[in-house]
Amino acid sequence: MITACHSSFWAPAILGLLLCLPAAAEEPRATPPESAAPAAPAGPVPDKGPLGTVGNWIDESIDRLGTGLKATQKTIDDLTAPTRDAVQSAAGVAKDAAKAVTRLPRVGFASGSERCPIAPNGAPDCQAASDALCKANGFESGRSLDTRTEAYCPPPQIKLSGPLPKLTECIFVTRAICR
Repeated sequence: MITACHSSFWAPAILGLLLCLPAAAEEPRATPPESAAPAAPAGPVPDKGPLGTVGNWIDESIDRLGTGLKATQKTIDDLTAPTRDAVQSAAGVAKDAAKAVTRLPRVGFASGSERCPIAPNGAPDCQAASDALCKANGFESGRSLDTRTEAYCPPPQIKLSGPLPKLTECIFVTRAICR
């Protein structure tokens, strides 16, 4: 049993010695009630021998380690708080931006060939042709991006009798941006 407790390092040897000795060598400790605050010893602590000294050393080391870990955690929390706040506010801004983007009207492009009708003033009305081209592609309205002009424009309706229509230019909307 002694060979099982042998080690080349002092700390494991002392711990092993504590584990290998009978439990009767230690005096039972009284645990303070949980509601009472730890009080300072009233008088000198009786000497418990080498095992008591080692036990006190281990207890003090554990207490110092716990206090050090708590202080380190507080320092880390203090250092990371501004970053955490910045990340949370950036997430809020990104969420608001995503909501704004979803409220934007749907925009797209339409291609085709839509003839610009003649307005009452005699000019071609390409806005009406752009709207018609966009509506044909599932949008509400639009603006022309590209037009095509032809020198000969067949009349919208072929007349079987009467004078021939005047040959003029025709303008077609070929591409439009739609919403």
